Amino acid sequence: MHKRILLPNPPQTRNRRRTEEKIKELEVEAILYTDGSTSGKQERGGAGLYVQRRDGTEEKMFWPAGRYCASYGAECVAFLRALEWAEEN
Repeated sequence: MHKRILLPNPPQTRNRRRTEEKIKELEVEAILYTDGSTSGKQERGGAGLYVQRRDGTEEKMFWPAGRYCASYGAECVAFLRALEWAEEN
């Protein structure tokens, strides 16, 4: 006879869910998600921005972050592009 043990969600899952609930409570026009990465050898960096608008529309944008670039640099490019997008929209 096997017993089933239910474990609570991992902390990161609980925290993410709590954060998403708090975001829904805010009166915002759009939520911006950024990401930057490299090929793994600090080469071919890329940056991305995902925009989720209140009306449900979505937008995805991508930019090169440099042929030789650390992940941190790619993350910075993504964040700066997000700030530019927010200023223009």
